[in-house]
Amino acid sequence: MEDKTNQYNENNFQQNNQTQNTAPPNQSQQGNYQNNNYQQPNMGQTNYQQPNMGQNNYQQTGGYQKGPVGKMRNPATVLLLSIITCGIYGIIWMYQISNEINDYTRAKLTEPNYSWIGIFCGVFTYINIYKIDQALVQIDRVEGRTSESRFLLWIILSIFGIGTLMMYYQVQESLNHIWAANGGNYNQY
Repeated sequence: MEDKTNQYNENNFQQNNQTQNTAPPNQSQQGNYQNNNYQQPNMGQTNYQQPNMGQNNYQQTGGYQKGPVGKMRNPATVLLLSIITCGIYGIIWMYQISNEINDYTRAKLTEPNYSWIGIFCGVFTYINIYKIDQALVQIDRVEGRTSESRFLLWIILSIFGIGTLMMYYQVQESLNHIWAANGGNYNQY
């Protein structure tokens, strides 16, 4: 009885294998497959157009559309005023430069309000410092200058109490270079 069952299973297996391995139908067997007016979508070409942005007076560069340049400040003055006012000027300055970066790039790369929220929860201050650093790196790279992130250095130096002060100086210095390269005027105060 087992021999008949095995023989039956082998016959079924061979028949199933033969029906699965049959050759594809030729043109006469395909019927209406070619005549149903179906067109393959064009996958290799894109048919979109760049939006017209020529209606404003801002210059477009690389990855963003340039807006107005920010205010050029003396980095040493920013540093000294932050020390003299026990950090109050630093909070105001960070809010101002965050807005200036966002206005210049026409994108929300930084969070200006995190400067104020950072008074109550310091984590937000460091989040904004990180975003400012990343925005400066992005602006420099888009405009063809070499730049690297300095956030980790500022965090490490914050352990010794000088990271934020170094950040004030370096960020303002970087912004002055960006503003000067795009027609800003240097007014020390």
